[in-house]
Amino acid sequence: MIFFSLLAGGSGYGVTAVTPALRRELTAAAIPGPAQIQIITGFRACVHGRSAATDPTKVPASCQTRSAHRALPAAQQRELQTLLTSAGKLANAHNFARTFGATLWYAVGALVAVFLGLFALPRRVRTQDSDTGLPAAQPVPMQSA
Repeated sequence: MIFFSLLAGGSGYGVTAVTPALRRELTAAAIPGPAQIQIITGFRACVHGRSAATDPTKVPASCQTRSAHRALPAAQQRELQTLLTSAGKLANAHNFARTFGATLWYAVGALVAVFLGLFALPRRVRTQDSDTGLPAAQPVPMQSA
């Protein structure tokens, strides 16, 4: 549960990690500057939508083709789709690794709390707290029907 809440909330880290390379690839693909801004904004929303999705088989609305994509020639649209798919996988990998690490730290914290809680337990069991002072159990008579 902690992992999935952190995964959705931290999706921006993965996007931030891959944005410089994505911007260089968009420039190399001759995508105009204003379209690049729209594409990267849409990419950020798409990665967040995928990270927060409860059903991984459904494509979030934020990942649908944008108007900035449709204005490009068909060859550039295909190249753009390839670039975004590759960058999305890399962003998700960054996000997953970072979230997994954070989740492990939560687990370490819980284990430390349990370990420290062990010192709050009594060192010896007092005889008055044990079952030795209780009377013996008496047999219960059986009743016939």
